[in-house]
Amino acid sequence: MGSMMKSPQKNEVVLKDGDDWLHFTDPHSILVADKLEDVAGALTQVEEQVQTGGWHAAGFLSYEAAPAFEPAVPSRTGTGFPYLWFGLYPEPKPVKIPASLSPLKKVDWTPTVDRDTYTSAVDKVRDYIANGRTYQVNYTMRLQSEYDASAWDLFLHLAQNQNRYAAYVNTGRYILCSASPELFFRLDGTTITCRPMKGTARRGRTTGEDHFQSDWLRNSEKNRAENVMIVDMIRNDLGRIARIGTV
Repeated sequence: MGSMMKSPQKNEVVLKDGDDWLHFTDPHSILVADKLEDVAGALTQVEEQVQTGGWHAAGFLSYEAAPAFEPAVPSRTGTGFPYLWFGLYPEPKPVKIPASLSPLKKVDWTPTVDRDTYTSAVDKVRDYIANGRTYQVNYTMRLQSEYDASAWDLFLHLAQNQNRYAAYVNTGRYILCSASPELFFRLDGTTITCRPMKGTARRGRTTGEDHFQSDWLRNSEKNRAENVMIVDMIRNDLGRIARIGTV
């Protein structure tokens, strides 16, 4: 099952693969794209290193890298955060993830937009929906906070609560602590799988309460409509890259 994992060091990655945790260490090379125009070429290099060199790639594409694939999508520039970061590693080692032994340090998140900007954006979304220009908008905003405790300990807390898809990436300058119940996509051969999560409810205190919450979700007009919309959106996205008739 592997040894108990300690805090990953610079250029190391720990990620969840099914029920297992994998530790990527001692990279052969690190590929970084600091410019948007370098993203596609860097991805090609990653693919070549995996296919011909036998290396294992672990890393990330940032949200801001979206215009490299779809120019119509706007994103922030000049943040200093890499558009792409991937390490090429030898075969990863299975490890165990310990439970955090210390209480989670309180994090005081601050929105990066003010109340008026937020309200104006929500009003605009409502107008677009009312006028038939869109049927759903995922409006998000960034939060930031000072944090001087251990990033690894923060990740362990996140992983305890939702670790179906989780990764810890230490680039040296940046550390990513990612834990999500959703799968963006998984490509296995010629099969691509997406597992979004729309429509949630708290667990009940008893089995009976669990069944009640489940029935409520199943019969919720809003949640069912949102589920249909996200399926339709993903089907449309996959249809842009898949062979006709295979989605």
